[in-house]
Amino acid sequence: ARPRGGPRPEGEGGPRLMPRLPELIHVEQSKAGLKLSDSLGVELFEVHTGKSESSGPVAALVPRFEGAWHGSKLEASQTNANGFHVTQTYALEKDGALAVKTRVDRDDGRPAREFVRVYLKAGSS
Repeated sequence: ARPRGGPRPEGEGGPRLMPRLPELIHVEQSKAGLKLSDSLGVELFEVHTGKSESSGPVAALVPRFEGAWHGSKLEASQTNANGFHVTQTYALEKDGALAVKTRVDRDDGRPAREFVRVYLKAGSS
């Protein structure tokens, strides 16, 4: 999958729940949740919806986040080290694209921020 709209401008950042995804990702869905890998097959992180065991020392190095299904959408959230509550929602759009919606709620009185990154489904090669 490739993001719609191109790469993020240099220097644009902020609190995140998950690591920034590369332009080409592989998404594997199971009953346990989602596993996201880069184009070389290196696992980036997992979002789990139930109890699961890690499978060896490599699995212990892969970030894991807890999530829950809400209909056809998978939602994961946590509070980061800066005190921001970050929620990410993963959903497939009608055209097969993966939409990742991120909402950042702050505890300092500032308004919440929301943004969406869309990954287009790439053809098989």
